[in-house]
Amino acid sequence: MEPLEITGTENLNEEENQIVRDITEKYHQKFQKLFSEMISIKLLIKTYHPHEKHKEKKEYSIKAELFTKNRIAESDCTGWNLSSALHESFEKLKHQLEHRH
Repeated sequence: MEPLEITGTENLNEEENQIVRDITEKYHQKFQKLFSEMISIKLLIKTYHPHEKHKEKKEYSIKAELFTKNRIAESDCTGWNLSSALHESFEKLKHQLEHRH
């Protein structure tokens, strides 16, 4: 299993891809320090264009999974701001694991 697996980035532009890489790497490092038994993180990103008139406006759906030796934490978030949705998703993972220890 890869330590960091991200899918769904093919529908993102270069700026969005950079946001995903930066935030994901930051949390990956943070989780490695907090949870020494961490094995990997899986991230699935989906984009939606719910308004026909405003095709440039995207809604993001983030599904994140964090695998440790003994546990799996999962989170689902949606939002109009990619950065906020990613942060919320990773914070939910952190909260789950902190309260399971």
